[in-house]
This record gives sequence, C-alpha cells and structure tokens, in this order.
Amino acid sequence: MKLASNQRVALGLAAAVAAALVVRGLLFSLRGEYLDWDEAMYLLLARSIVEGGGPTLNGLPHTALGPFVPLASAALARLFGLEVLVAQRVVTILSGALVIVPIWYLLRQKASERVSWTAIALLVAWPALIDVTPRLGPIWLHMYAGTEPTYLFFLFLALACGEAALRRRGWSTLALAWVAGSSMACAYLTRAEVVVFAGLYVIARAVGWVRARGDMPGLSVPALAALAFFVTAAPHLHYLHEVSGSWILSGQPPVMRPMAETLQESFRDDRYLGNFMQAWWRLDTNHDYFLNPYWGTPEGVSLEEQKQQFAQVAAATTPVDRGWWGRVWSRATNYGYMLWTLCGPYFLVFVLVGIVARRKEWLPVFGLAGLAASLIVGFYLAVLPRFSLYLIPAFALWAAHGIEAVSERLGGYKDRARYAITGALLAVCLFTVARATTGDLAQALAAVAEDDRRAGEQLSTALPDDARVSHWHPRIAYWAGWEWRPLPLETLDGITHYSANRDVKYVLLSSGGYTPLRAEVPYILLILDDALLEALRLVRSDQSGRHEHPDVLLTEVDPIAGYATGVLSLDVGEAE
Repeated sequence: MKLASNQRVALGLAAAVAAALVVRGLLFSLRGEYLDWDEAMYLLLARSIVEGGGPTLNGLPHTALGPFVPLASAALARLFGLEVLVAQRVVTILSGALVIVPIWYLLRQKASERVSWTAIALLVAWPALIDVTPRLGPIWLHMYAGTEPTYLFFLFLALACGEAALRRRGWSTLALAWVAGSSMACAYLTRAEVVVFAGLYVIARAVGWVRARGDMPGLSVPALAALAFFVTAAPHLHYLHEVSGSWILSGQPPVMRPMAETLQESFRDDRYLGNFMQAWWRLDTNHDYFLNPYWGTPEGVSLEEQKQQFAQVAAATTPVDRGWWGRVWSRATNYGYMLWTLCGPYFLVFVLVGIVARRKEWLPVFGLAGLAASLIVGFYLAVLPRFSLYLIPAFALWAAHGIEAVSERLGGYKDRARYAITGALLAVCLFTVARATTGDLAQALAAVAEDDRRAGEQLSTALPDDARVSHWHPRIAYWAGWEWRPLPLETLDGITHYSANRDVKYVLLSSGGYTPLRAEVPYILLILDDALLEALRLVRSDQSGRHEHPDVLLTEVDPIAGYATGVLSLDVGEAE
C-alpha cells in the first residue's frame, strides 16, 4: 500500500511538473525575444563569464546581482553550445516547474493529501509565479523573466530537505542536511535577501525544538547544513571580500538603502521617480566614475568613500516630504498592494475563506518566516512583489483550505465542487496568461525587441569588435555583442568627459532613453576622435568642482545610406 501510494504521488508530481513546464514554456515562446532590463544584465554577466572575464559589468567586477543564474546559464551554454539567452530561459523554466516538488513535501506536513494536491494544482498556473499579475499596485509590467524562479526552487528545496533530515535517522539524515545547506547557499547566490528568510526560519524552528525539548543529536542537522552553506558560498564570499575589501553578503544594501524612501514613494507617485534616476546614474565631480557602487568601483577609488558620496548625493537628490507616520503609512499601503499583486482577484476570496476556516491553526513555519521576512525587507528596503514571492505557497495552502471549506458546504456535491472550483480558477489563470502574452502589451514588447535587435546587430557590424560603447539600454549591448557601458545621466559635457576618463570612444544616444540631445531620429552615435579624448583628459576641475566646458555644435549633413545623420563638433583647443 505504501509503494502504491508513493507511485501515485510520484505520478501526480510528474504530471504537475509537466503541466508547469508547458505553461512556462508557452509563456516564453509567446514572449519572444523581448529582454527586460535586469534580464539583459544577467545575460551580459553570463556572457562575460563564458568569455572568461568573470562576473563583470561596466568593465568592472560586479557585486550587486547574484552570480548563480549567470554561472548556470554560462555552464549550460558551454556544455550544450547554446546561446546564453536560451540557456538562461532553460534555467528559469526548469526552476519554475521543479519548485512544485519541494513545495508539495512541505504542504503535506501541514495539510491533508487532498488539500495539498489542490494547492499544487493552483501553483501550476499561479499568475504571480509566472509574472502575469493584476495590473494594480507597484508591479512590473514587462513579463519579467529574472532570477525569482531559480531562487524559489533552491529555497524550498533547502527547506524540504532540512525538514526531511529532521525526520530521519542514519546516513540519509546527514546527506539531506548537506543538500539543504548547499541549496540554501544556491538560493543566496541567486538573491541575497533570502538570508533574511533563512535566518527567521532557523529561529522559528529552534524555538519549536526548545519547546519540544529536542535531543542533542537533533542539532547535527542544522550544524551540518550551516557548514554546507558556507562551503558552497565560500568562493563568492571570498570574491566579494577581494573586490570590496571587507566581508559582505551582497553589494545591494549600500546601493538601495540610501534611496529606499524615494523608491517607496515612486511606486505610487511619479514625482519622485526623476530624483531616483538622477541619483542612480550620477557621476562624481570629476566625471570619472559612477557614485553608485552598483556600477562598480574603479581601481584606485575607495569603496567606502564611494558609498559615502553616493549616500550624500542620494539624500540631497531624493528628499521625501513625509513625516515618520506618513512613511509608515506609505509602506503599509505598498505592502497591501504587494499582497494583492501576489494573490490577485483569482484566489483572494478563497484565501480569505481559508484563513477564517483555519483561524485556530498556526501558519506553517515557512509561512511565518516568509511573512516576517517580507515585513522586514519591505519596511527596511522596499516593498516589491518579487522580493516576497516565497509567500505564495502559504497563500496556495490557504486558498486550498478555502476551496475545501466552500466544497464542504455543498454536502454530497463536495467532490465535484472542489474539482469545478479548482478547474475554474486554473482556466481563469491560463486565460490571463494567454491574454497578456498575445494582446497589445505583447505586440508592443515584440516591437521593442525587434528594434533593439536590429539596432544592436547593425551597430555591431559598423563598429570594431572590441568597441567600448556607452549607451542607455543593456538589451542593445546583448544583441550587439558588447560589454555594456552605462550612459550617465549627465550633460553632454559630463558624458564626453566620462568617456575620456573611461576610454569609451563611442556614445550611443537613443530616443527611447535619457539623452542630452533631442532629435527626430531614433539613435545618435557619437564617435569621439582620439585627439579629442586626449584633450578632454587634460581638462581638470577647479576647487568648485566645475569643468571647463567645450563648445558644442550640432550641424546637419546629407543623409547617408538612408539614415538621418549629423556631425557633432566639440572644440577643445585644436582637437575637434
């Protein structure tokens, strides 16, 4: 009977994973070649690793984005000869589907088999897990395909293996504990904020162990898991120490925290978005490097001094005109929008019914840890839906209880009602996916993708292979095969001085992003002459921090090869 039950569970999970693969594969096929901003940066990191340059962005070692997805994408690309774009999407699709297996195990510890299967069915097409969500609140709109499925898979795999290790004895306990620690390390290497969730989860389980008067051998599981975590994460921790000069878990907090208030406000008030962007892309007074450590720290520049300067600029550039209570209210409002985004109108009613029906029961530990972590990260840094996706399995469990409670009210029709309600919810979810991936938004994204690829490929044939190009869109850099050099949010003078200081000869200005020149053409390519670059390097700032400004003149010439063209002359002494 046990063997038959195990076989039934295995077949059920295989069917659920297969269905999730189909849904996510369909999403990507309909999504086409569109690249979201962060997605493109992960691709550039992966390509840098494939080419032997390590995780570099903007020509400098990168510390803010987690390295696991770029490393996994680069490994798949090398092993199977894939494009890094295809490899990254394979990683995303597999992770998004396989996460169902460890979630099933965790749900089964807290609920009946029937309720657990209902929750798993909902997770196959849960909109927020595949980035097709209600268009309300602070959410992303571009069918973002980032690292979230991967970190969720490793996070819940770690939790499932850890719980299984606590319930076993012998060598299998040690093996599961090691896998749990290594998996949590992989989750951390994907998104560093997962350490908040992990810490809270360990605390909650430790409290439970003390209350249950657990025996001393039970401590071997967390001890071995902690060892596995640090062994797996050690290379990255060493890399961060070498780059930053101090022991840190991630380069993200120094980047995000100085502007957390403005980020919170910009979700619902566009007035603050411009200030946020100005601080994010600001150069130092000598136009030598970005103040934001996100874009790297050049050799000879102190990271601590860079962080202090960035914090000062962020405080001066991004003021928030709210008192303490106003800020708390803003966070609470954003948190409510986030919960709505994660849950959506499809499941909200049943989640609420499930909470009422099971009000006398404690949340599962992963639900409690997720709730606490989402509050801490949200109130300390930013309330973003993708930061708190680990709440969705708890929502699915509540929704399944809600469906069960409604079905029980129908007496003899309860089984049919349960299947009908679950099927109707899944049908609505799939309809939402199909509508979002085939409607006006999908067509607009396809047009953007086509334009980005055409621009990148055409420019790559016109410029040298090792060209350093500063521009606004990492997507164009991917299609062109360049290493991306971000374009500063500065005047033309600041841009050209930065280019000279960073040995960037080409500057691409585009109508789709910030540009100090306004023209009725999609792109303006500035080719800076070597003599001009050398002259710009000789320009020094005085004590006030202001540069000597060369004269700028834009003159028109006849179109060449069907393109509107122009000549930009910058006079600096005899260099033009």
